[in-house]
Amino acid sequence: MLSLLFRIFFLGILILLGAILVNALAKAVKLFTWYDFFNLISEKGLEVALQSTSWVNLLFLFLVYPLFLGFIVYLVYRAIFC
Repeated sequence: MLSLLFRIFFLGILILLGAILVNALAKAVKLFTWYDFFNLISEKGLEVALQSTSWVNLLFLFLVYPLFLGFIVYLVYRAIFC
């Protein structure tokens, strides 16, 4: 049981580190992160936020970002559980 909890914890830490890395890379190339997008929503509302966000940022947030995180989960899961 403890071994399983350690694996799950380790998987969570690696996902967190992956998300931090993806956020840092997004900032480096001037793309929105989810934090930026949620702040814009809280300031201006969802409709204005969606209309004022470029298609490149929306594509990154809704397609590229989840793919990166999913790929990190896939690699880490295979390394730990297989």
